[in-house]
Amino acid sequence: MADGQFNGVGDVGLALDDEARLLEFTLILPTDTDRREATESLSQSGLKVERENKSILVTDPWDIQVRLCAI
Repeated sequence: MADGQFNGVGDVGLALDDEARLLEFTLILPTDTDRREATESLSQSGLKVERENKSILVTDPWDIQVRLCAI
């Protein structure tokens, strides 16, 4: 879901543990319905979806966690 722009230019691979990197960002959606539909779509695309309280956590291909929340 994230575009990987924080990983540098070209195919540089994942950032190492001691390198600066984006670990997580939050996407705030307008409604619970939007969050539910986004969750279903991400799950159907094969991404691992985890529920945590009222938010959803998805890890993108660059190991960045995306948290989906509703207002």
